[in-house]
Amino acid sequence: MGVDNADADRRRREFREFYGDLADGLEGAMLFGTPAEAIDRIGVYGDAGAEGVNISMTVPFRWDALQAFVE
Repeated sequence: MGVDNADADRRRREFREFYGDLADGLEGAMLFGTPAEAIDRIGVYGDAGAEGVNISMTVPFRWDALQAFVE
Protein backbone atom coordinates (compact mmCIF):
# COMPACT_ATOMS: atom_id res chain seq x y z
CA MET A 1 0.00 0.00 0.00
CA GLY A 2 1.25 3.46 -0.81
CA VAL A 3 0.69 6.62 1.17
CA ASP A 4 -0.52 8.48 -1.94
CA ASN A 5 -1.22 7.82 -5.64
CA ALA A 6 2.38 8.20 -6.79
CA ASP A 7 3.69 5.95 -4.01
CA ALA A 8 0.97 3.35 -4.66
CA ASP A 9 1.82 3.28 -8.38
CA ARG A 10 5.52 2.89 -7.61
CA ARG A 11 4.87 0.04 -5.16
CA ARG A 12 2.67 -1.79 -7.67
CA ARG A 13 5.35 -1.47 -10.38
CA GLU A 14 8.03 -2.76 -8.00
CA PHE A 15 5.82 -5.70 -7.07
CA ARG A 16 5.18 -6.58 -10.71
CA GLU A 17 8.88 -6.27 -11.60
CA PHE A 18 9.90 -8.51 -8.69
CA TYR A 19 7.25 -11.22 -9.16
CA GLY A 20 6.94 -11.10 -12.95
CA ASP A 21 4.28 -13.48 -14.29
CA LEU A 22 3.32 -14.57 -10.77
CA ALA A 23 2.13 -11.04 -9.96
CA ASP A 24 -1.23 -11.51 -11.68
CA GLY A 25 -2.19 -14.37 -9.37
CA LEU A 26 -0.78 -12.79 -6.23
CA GLU A 27 -2.09 -9.26 -6.63
CA GLY A 28 -5.70 -10.30 -6.13
CA ALA A 29 -4.91 -11.52 -2.61
CA MET A 30 -3.14 -8.33 -1.53
CA LEU A 31 -4.01 -4.75 -0.70
CA PHE A 32 -2.61 -2.37 -3.25
CA GLY A 33 -3.22 1.28 -3.88
CA THR A 34 -3.89 4.24 -1.65
CA PRO A 35 -5.43 4.09 1.82
CA ALA A 36 -8.82 4.97 0.31
CA GLU A 37 -8.53 2.09 -2.18
CA ALA A 38 -7.59 -0.28 0.65
CA ILE A 39 -10.65 0.84 2.62
CA ASP A 40 -12.85 0.15 -0.42
CA ARG A 41 -11.31 -3.30 -0.89
CA ILE A 42 -11.73 -4.23 2.77
CA GLY A 43 -15.34 -3.00 2.53
CA VAL A 44 -15.96 -5.54 -0.24
CA TYR A 45 -14.77 -8.28 2.10
CA GLY A 46 -17.09 -6.98 4.82
CA ASP A 47 -20.01 -6.88 2.39
CA ALA A 48 -19.26 -10.52 1.54
CA GLY A 49 -19.51 -11.45 5.22
CA ALA A 50 -15.92 -11.24 6.45
CA GLU A 51 -15.67 -10.30 10.10
CA GLY A 52 -11.97 -9.45 10.04
CA VAL A 53 -8.86 -9.29 7.91
CA ASN A 54 -5.24 -10.21 8.56
CA ILE A 55 -2.38 -8.11 7.34
CA SER A 56 1.21 -9.08 6.91
CA MET A 57 4.15 -6.99 5.82
CA THR A 58 7.36 -7.99 4.14
CA VAL A 59 10.74 -6.81 5.32
CA PRO A 60 12.04 -4.24 5.22
CA PHE A 61 8.93 -2.82 6.85
CA ARG A 62 7.51 0.33 5.35
CA TRP A 63 6.42 2.15 8.47
CA ASP A 64 4.83 4.97 6.47
CA ALA A 65 2.54 2.49 4.71
CA LEU A 66 1.64 0.80 8.01
CA GLN A 67 0.85 4.18 9.56
CA ALA A 68 -1.36 5.05 6.57
CA PHE A 69 -3.16 1.71 6.98
CA VAL A 70 -3.70 2.30 10.70
CA GLU A 71 -5.03 5.81 10.15
